Amino acid sequence: MDFYNHILSNGIDEHLARFLFPNILGNSPQFLEFLKRIYLASQNADHILLEGETGTGKTYYANNIWQLSKRKDQQLVTLDCSEIHRDITLSVLQGHIRGSFTGAYNDKIGKIEESNKGILLIENIENLNPEGQSALVRFIDESSICRLGDNFKREIDSKLIITASKNIKNLAQDGKLDEKLYYRLTPLRLTVPTLRSLDNDLYFIAKRYCNDYLNINITKKALVQIESYPWPGNFRELFTCLDELSKNNSEEIGHRAIIEYLGQTSIGINEDIKLDTFHFENFNLDIYLENIERKIIGDALEQTEGIQSKAAKLLGIKERSLWHRIKKLDIAVDKHLT
Repeated sequence: MDFYNHILSNGIDEHLARFLFPNILGNSPQFLEFLKRIYLASQNADHILLEGETGTGKTYYANNIWQLSKRKDQQLVTLDCSEIHRDITLSVLQGHIRGSFTGAYNDKIGKIEESNKGILLIENIENLNPEGQSALVRFIDESSICRLGDNFKREIDSKLIITASKNIKNLAQDGKLDEKLYYRLTPLRLTVPTLRSLDNDLYFIAKRYCNDYLNINITKKALVQIESYPWPGNFRELFTCLDELSKNNSEEIGHRAIIEYLGQTSIGINEDIKLDTFHFENFNLDIYLENIERKIIGDALEQTEGIQSKAAKLLGIKERSLWHRIKKLDIAVDKHLT
């Protein structure tokens, strides 16, 4: 409890983060605050919703919650809602007894009962049908289930970790999420940060992943290139990129390899973006435009080896204007110096 209260009062610093989450990268204040919330969530019995885009690592954080919890010696049962056939949803969740429906030749326990004393990870809740969502509401309210065809209530002590790749408020408004389930999940929600929201961490994350996990060097120019890309596939896309490049580069990963892999233009901007195919989930125009501006200024600084007067001339603006933009966007000029 003393350790819990310490983290509750003081948060998690970089060293404590490495101790509690040895395989998680990132050290910005925003990210460390998120890790604090993950740790605190692991120490109580409340159910949890992890909401975040594809590739942000929701399943990975769910495993961390399990491993840090008092239930770590019990099993973590997983259920992906996108893989459940709607006709057997209740049987999968609650189980059934022999003869309860055609084809039920034997008694079978459901995922909720299987996770008794442990944790049930329910992934992609947006793909669970209304019948299944109602069953979860009943379980959250009553902490018990009845197998299909049986009136006997079984008390279940299971902690739920539920993930959603889409905003649950929007899902509820669109009628895709049971309103009762929405209200029960809202107080328990943790939003998993996207890679682009951790922009100041990108340089550190990519460098540490290459050095510590892939045992390969990565050049400063390559890291600058990585910082300029929006990474719509989040951590999964970044790590896949670095994994693939490490196989083809024995000593180090350079910026040209990054550019070639991502298929970017010279300034890293896709000029053919179409609104009908653009992903607006959790989109922020100001952040997007700032990233573009940061990328263009970064390229100009790279081409001029960090000399701001020359970069300003390339960009067609005054040097003082460039200086203000560099400060506003928190651009590290020294990365471009040779």
